Amino acid sequence: MERYLKPVTKACTKKISEQMENYLYRINEKEENYEIGYFIRVKDKNNRSYLVLVTSQNVLEDFHNNSLKITIDNKPKAIQLGDIRYEIKKYGKAIFEIKENQDIKYYFEIDENKHKSELEINKYYYKESIYIINYDNKDNISVLYGIINDIYKKQIKYLSNNTSDTKDNIILNLNNNKIIGMDINKSKEVKNGIFIHDLIDRFIYEKNQ
Repeated sequence: MERYLKPVTKACTKKISEQMENYLYRINEKEENYEIGYFIRVKDKNNRSYLVLVTSQNVLEDFHNNSLKITIDNKPKAIQLGDIRYEIKKYGKAIFEIKENQDIKYYFEIDENKHKSELEINKYYYKESIYIINYDNKDNISVLYGIINDIYKKQIKYLSNNTSDTKDNIILNLNNNKIIGMDINKSKEVKNGIFIHDLIDRFIYEKNQ
């Protein structure tokens, strides 16, 4: 609830560095062309756990034999997909279910507040310190810091010096290094993001049909 960024601990800084180094994957890399994706561990209302991949909807046009090729430690690896693929055309994103036991070591955890009311969520996040991982390319990954200014119609309004036009910015809570949302608009002084759990809830709904 502060006007300025909260202090960043050594442990938090170490985790941010690890996330920048390991948590963003190149998908279907061909020479200099690739999409960016990241894994999230999610749970449904029955506490069943799933691993999902969030990436560009363009990936839907380019997977074979129910698998995708990702780059881990600069080495290609085929990952097997589950049955559910959910496309979010409005934001150009897709969510893929990933089959278990595939040696995915690095994944984000969601900052879970989805069962709170909108008023409670606004109070919880108002003036909260955040950071944004910005992936321009494999040689240019940066972290930017900001403060949530408001929550309006399920959108995150935040203040930051983020001027990049990349579509792969991830918004995380500086308190716990957990993912809150993803950036959708950097053209104004107050930036806009969406809550990641709103998209994940739609995936879980599809999964349980």
